[in-house]
Amino acid sequence: MNGHNRLIRRNHTYYFRARIPTSLVYLTHKTQFWYSLKTNNPFNLFIKKIKF
Repeated sequence: MNGHNRLIRRNHTYYFRARIPTSLVYLTHKTQFWYSLKTNNPFNLFIKKIKF
């Protein structure tokens, strides 16, 4: 999606993805945060984004 660099579509499902700052990686042991928006309809993304 243009203009939404943290929204990823994978296997017909949209995900929110954010990079974890390198100064906090030692706490989480991860470099990225993934959260499924549980929808495959792009029009529902903005509704879920507001509730998020």
